[in-house]
Amino acid sequence: MKAVRLADLPTREPLDASEALGRKELSWERILEEEPEIGRVFDELSRGGKDGRRRWFAFYEVHGTTPKAYLCKLVGWDARNPRLRSPDSYRMVIERMWELLS
Repeated sequence: MKAVRLADLPTREPLDASEALGRKELSWERILEEEPEIGRVFDELSRGGKDGRRRWFAFYEVHGTTPKAYLCKLVGWDARNPRLRSPDSYRMVIERMWELLS
């Protein structure tokens, strides 16, 4: 294994959140309008009984990734939709996911 100095790691370009929805525009309905796949993820997570852990692992078995990692591609800094690249939209979706699974 080769050690890598932090200074040798490539730098990531700054994230552009200039198109992100503002706090006043942000709502659950607006998030689902901007990225319908989030609604499909939540529909899938809501099926399968009351045990949130089983639903979490069932999602993992089907998709090969955790629900949180999957949602991170849809909302937050790595969102494919630039309107959802904000900490506020990320927080709203992830908090709702934890509520659903608890």
